[in-house]
Amino acid sequence: MSNQTPSKKVVHFLREKLGLLPPNYQTIVKGILSYLPGIYTFVDQTRSASTRFCYSVWMRHLVISWECGGLTSFPNSLLELGPGSSFGVGLAAMLTGTNRYYALDAIKFTDLKTNLETLDELVRLFQDRVPIPHGEEFTTEVRPHLKTYDFPTHILDDEHLKKCLSVERVQLIKEALKRAFSESDQKQNSKIQIFYLAPWSDYKVLPEGCADMILSNTVLQCVDNLSDVYESFHYWLAPDGFMSHNIDFSSYGATKEWNGHWACSKLEWSLMRGKRPYLINREPYSKHVGLLKQLGFNIVCDIKFTTESGIKRYELVEEFKDLSDDDLYTSGSMLQATR
Repeated sequence: MSNQTPSKKVVHFLREKLGLLPPNYQTIVKGILSYLPGIYTFVDQTRSASTRFCYSVWMRHLVISWECGGLTSFPNSLLELGPGSSFGVGLAAMLTGTNRYYALDAIKFTDLKTNLETLDELVRLFQDRVPIPHGEEFTTEVRPHLKTYDFPTHILDDEHLKKCLSVERVQLIKEALKRAFSESDQKQNSKIQIFYLAPWSDYKVLPEGCADMILSNTVLQCVDNLSDVYESFHYWLAPDGFMSHNIDFSSYGATKEWNGHWACSKLEWSLMRGKRPYLINREPYSKHVGLLKQLGFNIVCDIKFTTESGIKRYELVEEFKDLSDDDLYTSGSMLQATR
């Protein structure tokens, strides 16, 4: 085969045909195909392409953070790991009071045009005090669930939103977006700042204590160097800072059963991964809790999402045979912590 990069049409055709295979075989073939030049050049959009999804995600993190007491004021600076196809979550935070936003990703997914459109849509959602989107609107379940999906006026009152949504402030956010995607020096002196680092590999890409809040939404299950990432969080988070992480422990459709990835041998999983830039790391709930405690974080909120196991304990491979029942049944969690 030549080294010529396949067209989008060819890549789409391959993905369409792969969809006809059972999940495990589909994932293995994808892993093998990943060694062909250009197959993963065209990255699929993440759920953050939906403005209403991003609005819902930020509002869920915000409401639960407020209820748990970990967040008592709006963070001046927010660091998001893995924003995906848009900065929607970070921009929603900026429209509720955040002035500085750091977006770190493994791959450069997004662009200026997408984010300017997302910003305009978010402004309208906040101006209209739209209830938090939930339920059947999304093709897959969005967690965590809330007691009420009414617009949180007890957090975002009219006076606060009037300042955050002023024409002048929104314009400053747009200017910050343009600078973030500029090829020129990204040093910014404005009060409103956005920094996009993709890819990133070293915690020193940002100064120590730069973030009042660190957030990730269904991202931490995909990073390879999990302990290094948590150590980076510890470095970036301000001494009185706060973290909020929504983590998915399922196989993300890589296997037939939601937790079938724990029944895959090292060889099988290696074939599934192939040369793809990332896949789930297969680390269970207890690993994340252990790292938080090891680094001295204080867990202030621990919401677990449990699901009946799709596999039997005897099907667990050697690497995961000692998984606790808690890990085996925990398909996701919302972990929030302070320093």
